[in-house]
Amino acid sequence: MQATRFRLLARGLGLLTIVFASCTDREDAVSDPSADAGDSSCTACAGDGSDGGGAGPSSGGTQGIQPTAGTTAAGAGGTSAGAGNTPGGEGGGPPDGPVLEELSLCDRLTQVPAKNLKTSKAFELGVYTDCRVGWLARLYVDAKRRDDYLNDLLTWNQKFWGCQELPVDDFLLVWGTPPMSKGDADIVIDYYVSAAIEHLELTANEEQEMREALERLSTLVVTSSSLEPSQPSCADPNGGAGGQDGSGGASGAAGSTSSGGAP
Repeated sequence: MQATRFRLLARGLGLLTIVFASCTDREDAVSDPSADAGDSSCTACAGDGSDGGGAGPSSGGTQGIQPTAGTTAAGAGGTSAGAGNTPGGEGGGPPDGPVLEELSLCDRLTQVPAKNLKTSKAFELGVYTDCRVGWLARLYVDAKRRDDYLNDLLTWNQKFWGCQELPVDDFLLVWGTPPMSKGDADIVIDYYVSAAIEHLELTANEEQEMREALERLSTLVVTSSSLEPSQPSCADPNGGAGGQDGSGGASGAAGSTSSGGAP
């Protein structure tokens, strides 16, 4: 009788161990953007690897995106800035009026869903692995909100690139509206433009117009005019040019021009 009870107890403990291990693996897969290859937890990833028009974002996205009639843009790859696009003051802070930005990249882009996903993941990985601004990725990773962040970013990209009728009016490259220095914003913008150059094949004019539009949008969250990162976590106090090992990556200098893909 005692032997039978022992066997039943052992089986129960074994089942609990399996369930615990499964849940632990699931959390790890969501919490680390650098290990998201084939991550089934990302609902925005439907269509990844399908260059022929896979499914778009799951939250408000448009599948099989085509340039929309009525989209307002100032020339090829240009920005359509709304009224009141006034950058923040010398000490940082939001602008006086709304900031509305919309490029016209969708006029020439093909295979938008696949390029959207690749650009988003390359940008996210760059920020996540850069010790100067890695705290920005932790905002949604620690809160187990990475799926929400990626879905929102994919939809935001469509609007920003001119694939939908509405322009963007926020700096959704970061989660929420954390106070940032101009140095933080410059690094984030460099990674986004770098990813766009690689996966969207931006021309020189498109790169400049995208960078200027992002700089205007960043005034919504920049609260300090400092060109230094506000919360760096680099082991080297002098910091690196990007990445945890201080090598490669995007330049953090204000107004710098990126010419390669995000690490």
